[in-house]
Amino acid sequence: MRISLAIIVLFVASHCWSQQKPKNDILRYVNPFIGTAGHGHTYPGATAPFGMIQLSPDNGVEAWDWCGGYNYGDSIIAGFSHTHFSGTGIGDLLDISIMPVNVNDANTRPNLASVRWVGGKDVAKEGTRQEGARRMTDWSAQFSHADETATAGYYRVKFAEKTFGKPFGKPSPASGIIAELTASELVGVHRYTFPNSVNAGLVIDLGFAVNWDNTVRARIIERSKTVVTGYRFSSGWARLQRVFFAIEFSRPFYFVKSKGLKNILMDAHPPANIIDWGGDIGAYFEFTSQSLAPITVKVALSSVSEEGALAALDAVRSKSFDQIRTETQNSWRKELSKIQISGASEDDKTMFATALYHSFLAPVRFSDAKGEYEESRFNFVFTAPETKRFPVKRTNTIRYDLFSLWDTFRAVHPLFTLVQQERIPAMFRSMLDHYDSFGVLPVWSFWGTETKTMTGYNGVPVLADAIRKGLLRGGEAERAFAAMKASANEDTLCVNLYRKYGFVPHDKDGFSVTKTLEYAFADWCIAETAQILGKKDDERVFRERSRYWKNIVDKETRFMRGKLSNDANAQGAWKLPFDPLHSEHGFDAEYTEGNAWHYAWFVPHDVSGLIEQYGGKQAFVRKLDTLFTLQQAVSGTNASADISGLIGQYAHGNEPSHHIAHLYTLAGAPNRTQERTRQIIRTLYNPRPDGLCGNDDCGQMSAWLVWNMVGLYPMNPASGEYMITAPLVESARIHVGKGKVFTITAKGISEKNSYIVTARLNGKPLQKPLIAHEVMMRGGKLELEMGEKWSGLWGNKK
Repeated sequence: MRISLAIIVLFVASHCWSQQKPKNDILRYVNPFIGTAGHGHTYPGATAPFGMIQLSPDNGVEAWDWCGGYNYGDSIIAGFSHTHFSGTGIGDLLDISIMPVNVNDANTRPNLASVRWVGGKDVAKEGTRQEGARRMTDWSAQFSHADETATAGYYRVKFAEKTFGKPFGKPSPASGIIAELTASELVGVHRYTFPNSVNAGLVIDLGFAVNWDNTVRARIIERSKTVVTGYRFSSGWARLQRVFFAIEFSRPFYFVKSKGLKNILMDAHPPANIIDWGGDIGAYFEFTSQSLAPITVKVALSSVSEEGALAALDAVRSKSFDQIRTETQNSWRKELSKIQISGASEDDKTMFATALYHSFLAPVRFSDAKGEYEESRFNFVFTAPETKRFPVKRTNTIRYDLFSLWDTFRAVHPLFTLVQQERIPAMFRSMLDHYDSFGVLPVWSFWGTETKTMTGYNGVPVLADAIRKGLLRGGEAERAFAAMKASANEDTLCVNLYRKYGFVPHDKDGFSVTKTLEYAFADWCIAETAQILGKKDDERVFRERSRYWKNIVDKETRFMRGKLSNDANAQGAWKLPFDPLHSEHGFDAEYTEGNAWHYAWFVPHDVSGLIEQYGGKQAFVRKLDTLFTLQQAVSGTNASADISGLIGQYAHGNEPSHHIAHLYTLAGAPNRTQERTRQIIRTLYNPRPDGLCGNDDCGQMSAWLVWNMVGLYPMNPASGEYMITAPLVESARIHVGKGKVFTITAKGISEKNSYIVTARLNGKPLQKPLIAHEVMMRGGKLELEMGEKWSGLWGNKK
């Protein structure tokens, strides 16, 4: 995908601020706008590494490419909210929206009842909330990318000094206002500079909701003339999300009005008789003349209570906007320095630093300043909206959530095991705490709610990898193994069908091929873990289950295909008709967000067996070549929009393809891996807003880039080994913890010298095209000699 030249010019102009940083400052290369155009679904706002707060602008559009709240092709801001997904394919969150407005007199105060929906795909439904519609209000305002800047931990925009065109036809309510955003781990901080000729107004829009989300209950309470607290409860992808907040203004407000809240009790200590409402609700606060300093607004959150949010607010009360911004940006400098590259172009440095930044956005902190959090569970069968809340829990360590595991088990979590040694113990414990509450590992969870979105029990590879690498030991390893087994036997995922038939029958359950393949890989992970822990009976059972993928290989077409059960009197019969290019996004599909070409390769635990099934190494390489050279078109009237970033039928815009280029190496053609990884990077990544060819999915697209730019990839993410490919940088220094550094150098590398000729590990020749995690963790050096051609020798055997 490509955006217009005009947008690119604006984009370059808008980043002059960030480019003025010193050359040795890593933050000058972080560009949060990468991925905000097209299908990237990232957000440009301010956040701390893995922080609870993601304070970012929202355009207010009900559409897939606004799942992150913002799309670079837009020019209207509806507000700045405090929670966002980074790169997901479903929208939710966007909690506690705040927007500044100019006020000359009482007649120019915003009408809180002005919410309306404009546009949409269906003209007959004009004025309703529908696909493509925009939520417009009296406080929606225009902006230009020329007046917008962002880097890690900071966002700034100046609102346009012009009127809306049709259908709005009125002055921009935020004309000339400068909005700046930063965030600590638990507090979002706004700084608004208003034109001197007007008074200042702020709208807290608790009814703001797009893309699945709906406000169901909310309140605001005045604690003083500078502090308000409250909550917003919503239902959407998360059936019951509870967000409590505490807001402090830098100076007292002198006027307040509300809609839907019935009343905001003045000076109520403690507050009483609060009436809660859902729908389009909010409050408006007005402040004195702007001859005084800009208004600073601090917003703290908790999933448990207003008191928990107040505790977070108390921790930053004495800190200025600039102090918090400096602290957060220093945190980012520390995180982004964990992998240092040299010998790269300015564009490549920007792509790499931003990819590392995006890799460190999720999972996010969920426990509040008091160490408390609250979870909720709904009926996973989706037959009823029944929701259950668990008792409030307290933890002595950080409780993380927002686990997009179908995506992130592949590259994000293996990256954490290298460079997030301080955080990953709490992440693993968070997954196990989820198991304690829900009885299984997370599938796709956020803000304490399990959504059961996507296929597979993909928390298993993450914990299996942790146990193999010695990151979970003793009692924690035993607890993790119990959670892995429980997840592998949970019948809500139809694993009972998989156990009964040796595959998931297509006439019994949807996404049958994908589920069979993903279950087989996860079962291999359990078998390997059982072997490590000395559990022979479990190893035998799950080792056998890990081979079930062979039951859906059609040796005639050499594809993984949907198979019917014997209950259909057709044991072993293939689903017909069969078109390897066909994609179906509905539940009746054989393949999740893909087609037979994309899922022909997902057997990362038994590549040698897969090669054998496909006719040997030469036939396997030919089939891989065909994948990359086929027509790009996907057939089907309801083909998945997630199939993007196509090179032939290789679809880099979605995760099932991410390991495929490295399969060449295991078939004796490492030169083809090196060609393909470079081709993918050079054609499907760039340092502009359209720099991601598909949903970033909580950092997975970005983590793939990080790994491959330094010349590595966890093809089997639970094997404890990393495949080697040709880097795109001369040198990469990976800080693996405890003061140790592993360095990768590529001597003579250039666009021309792009093949590995020889390799040396710690001074000794290395022929195998892989390196073990434990070797890297000891520190050392991998030296690659680069050349114009592959010698035919290096890396052609394991």
